[in-house]
Amino acid sequence: LIWASQQPQVRVLAYPDRPFNFSWVNNWGAGQATGDVLCLLNDDTEVITPDWLEKLVARISLDGVGAVGPMMYYPDDTIQHAGVVLGLDGIAGHVFRGAPRGSTGYAGRACLEQDLSCVTAGCMAVRKEAYLGIGGMDESFAVAFNDVDFCIRLRAAGWRIIWTPVVELYHH
Repeated sequence: LIWASQQPQVRVLAYPDRPFNFSWVNNWGAGQATGDVLCLLNDDTEVITPDWLEKLVARISLDGVGAVGPMMYYPDDTIQHAGVVLGLDGIAGHVFRGAPRGSTGYAGRACLEQDLSCVTAGCMAVRKEAYLGIGGMDESFAVAFNDVDFCIRLRAAGWRIIWTPVVELYHH
């Protein structure tokens, strides 16, 4: 946080003390943002790919793309997130969760950039126009499934969602 606050292009904001609601925090932040691209990023992530943000922005800049998510690993180098598929684990689940880092997955899907139903808001680049256009995150989903609901509504509004393995993060 100290490093970020010393960057001239970065503005660090503190939200009011209130019960935690992930959807509210992101909606509040989106309302404060002045750029065209939002990056939702959990505070317990660790970037692996040096030019991660540039790579996410390159993909969000493609025509029709509303959101982009990266490959995320647990600290033990197993996959936590390689995209979300609706219906997996009952409601929605992370594909290839628990597979070792470097796994190619079924038919090579764990190493191929692709359109998916959803990506996790643990790290998600979003076109601000798309975010605001669907009304942001539903605040009734305070902790879980807010990203799933958000992505379902984003796709219903005609936006594409891309998951990419070329950007990697740890999620602690």
